[in-house]
Amino acid sequence: MKSKLICSLLFLASFSFASAYALDNTNEKSSVAPVNQESTADQQKAGEVIGWLIVLNKNEIAAANEALAKKTNPMVRSYAAMLKQAHSQNLQKTISLSKKIDIKPVENEPVVALKEKGKEELSTLKPMDGKDFQVAYIDAMVKGHAEALDKVNEDLKNTTNPQLKQHLEATRASVTSHLEKAKMIQSKLQSSNS
Repeated sequence: MKSKLICSLLFLASFSFASAYALDNTNEKSSVAPVNQESTADQQKAGEVIGWLIVLNKNEIAAANEALAKKTNPMVRSYAAMLKQAHSQNLQKTISLSKKIDIKPVENEPVVALKEKGKEELSTLKPMDGKDFQVAYIDAMVKGHAEALDKVNEDLKNTTNPQLKQHLEATRASVTSHLEKAKMIQSKLQSSNS
């Protein structure tokens, strides 16, 4: 009887020790690494970039619609139509990318400021007509696209997501082209006014 009791105790002790060791070992092997704070920060940054691009495109579309609703010379009208089409496409690509990479747009302070700036610019342009409107609109496009180009270049340096980086590179090429065309129109408008 004593030997059965001793055997049972030894068995239980060895089983407990083996279980504890196995559990310890399992925990070591399958322990989940802590959330990488950098990847969370990268996702936040990507969300901010996406949010900013969405607002930028919406602002440009609204301004182009205003220009298309006015009587403008064919050069300004053509530029506004081109901007509306290009920014509408970029807006759709930005939204699609956001869904594809599963990063939601973030409305941080710069995004809200850009949204407000777009509203203010539009309220300044709305009451204008003719040459005053054309000059103000093209001046706003030169200034806005120059600022957008700076921001896109900055975001390209700080973006780690390869798909977002590729989208920013395409956006940079587009914004550069829009800026050059706006400067050309601005120059022609200035020379026709003098």
